[in-house]
Amino acid sequence: MYVVNCCADDDTLKMRAMYDYVSEDDICLSLTEGEIIINVKLMDDVWAEGQNFDGIIGFFPLNYCQVIIAYLLSSVQWHN
Repeated sequence: MYVVNCCADDDTLKMRAMYDYVSEDDICLSLTEGEIIINVKLMDDVWAEGQNFDGIIGFFPLNYCQVIIAYLLSSVQWHN
């Protein structure tokens, strides 16, 4: 699992590529290890659709990625 902080208005699913994946057609999204995929929509148990930071949208295999768990900094309360 990969954890990042985020903005309050950003509640879309994000994933991080654990491995490189080379797309074999125009509808799939190639992945580079460590790349963040945004606006992820789960299609079934095997595939998802998402967008990389270059704006390219396509399908990718879920077993190549891990979900990014987001938390809000504003929800953290400090106690002395």
